[in-house]
Amino acid sequence: MRQADLRVRARQLVLATSTALACVVLPLHPIAPAAAQPAPLFNETFEGAFKNDAAGGGDCGQNTCQTPAGWGVWFTRRTDTDAPGINFQPKYEQTRAANRFKSGAAALRYYTTQATHT
Repeated sequence: MRQADLRVRARQLVLATSTALACVVLPLHPIAPAAAQPAPLFNETFEGAFKNDAAGGGDCGQNTCQTPAGWGVWFTRRTDTDAPGINFQPKYEQTRAANRFKSGAAALRYYTTQATHT
């Protein structure tokens, strides 16, 4: 046989051996059972009572962080080096304005007046 034919034959042998080994070893590998789906982390309806998330920090102690049960606030805190009007704490509240929700009777509204929040 020519040397090129020997190389092709060697590659075929390696591929066949690897495939056969994979067929034997992979079924022996334990497969974890599917985990139970956790309960949703949020209440999509926003219909329940809102409460102040004092753990949110910032000015949340002044009832500016009203969120549904199980929800919390998150925002980038303003630093001394931020430009004017940048990274202010948003206000969180329940709203029942008809143009603010897709379904149900209420929505979570968060906003900043004449400034930005991140």
